[in-house]
Amino acid sequence: MRLTTTLFLLLFVLTKIFTQSDTLYKYDFLTGEFSTIEFIVPDILPEKASSNHYTGGGDLDIAVLSDFAPTDNLIPDTEITVREIASNLFDLESYPLSASVRINSNVEDAFDCSGNMISSRHVLSSVHCVFDPPFFNEIFSDSVFVEPAYDQGVSSRFGRSRVIAAYAFMSARSFSGHDYVILELEEDLGLETGWLGIGYDTDEALLEDQLYHRFVYPISSMFTTDTTEFSGEEMYYSYGVYDILNDIDIAADNMLSRFGEGGGSVIKVKDNQYLSFGVNSWFTDNRHSRFTDNDFYIINELIGQDNSVSTFEPLEEPLTVYPNPTLDFVTITIPKDKQVSQCSLYNDLGMLVKKESLYLKEGDNLTIDLTDFSTGVYTVRIRFDKYESIVKVVKQSQ
Repeated sequence: MRLTTTLFLLLFVLTKIFTQSDTLYKYDFLTGEFSTIEFIVPDILPEKASSNHYTGGGDLDIAVLSDFAPTDNLIPDTEITVREIASNLFDLESYPLSASVRINSNVEDAFDCSGNMISSRHVLSSVHCVFDPPFFNEIFSDSVFVEPAYDQGVSSRFGRSRVIAAYAFMSARSFSGHDYVILELEEDLGLETGWLGIGYDTDEALLEDQLYHRFVYPISSMFTTDTTEFSGEEMYYSYGVYDILNDIDIAADNMLSRFGEGGGSVIKVKDNQYLSFGVNSWFTDNRHSRFTDNDFYIINELIGQDNSVSTFEPLEEPLTVYPNPTLDFVTITIPKDKQVSQCSLYNDLGMLVKKESLYLKEGDNLTIDLTDFSTGVYTVRIRFDKYESIVKVVKQSQ
């Protein structure tokens, strides 16, 4: 009996040390019922990670977004451009505009908002766009729709979808960050529109004073001196350097948000990935709730396999991996008639920790540097012209 009690207490202590839990609030639009979902989160998470992004159906163009901070057409006392009608600059059906959505509740006095696809059937937005603040235990409407690349009363060729469920962090009630909601759709719109990845980074130097892009549907200029008339019927674009970073926000000094922009993402283009690092949550300083490692883990678990698309055939030829296990570098032999185009590395939690677009010559081997990575088992996904292969690599301690 004493041994059993001791083992139980040991397991209890170890569980407390190595895991933590968080709870999501769920509203089911089909049944009208509220419920909660508890997630067990590892106590130790990577310093940075991102989920998969997808650039959409094969015929979608990719919009060219600037890599440089703007120098003209700026909002006074900021490094961010004045909002411009997106259709004057881009094709609305090009990626990532195609993954930007207007959220419509069809209810007077409710918040119509902005959002972004983050999987084949999930949209990222702000919790106050769907749940009624301050306690978020009621919803504005039992009929909510999303419309990608919507423009002036006309749905794009992607159509629209009804929202069938909404998920929010319980901690969003206290206005301490976490002002995001995940909307589950009835239709898999993302297979055509594409979607953004989401990301976090504990190295603040890589997030502060960085270049971000936004595609949103502003409704009004209330509480501002802006004389521009917005209707929520057109997508607007702005980009620039966001100079405020704290534990819960990415923001821009001297910039105010507009009604309708709530839920829109700050998008960072990094290593050819299109990643959301937070969603618009408050007027002052155009604040965006920033993802933490804990938030990222839970959202990634929630959307699951819906943020992965593979149109590649499995490579039948086995690949040789050596040395495996490894202390630092690992080499993967590539068949002589195959040319590697992309390599993705996932940790044992399924999180994307490294992704590279490669242009290796036929017959060249692939070498991956794991020196700075933690010990553990990693999954390597290698893509060729129309094939892909997946291998496991074990990183040992030095």
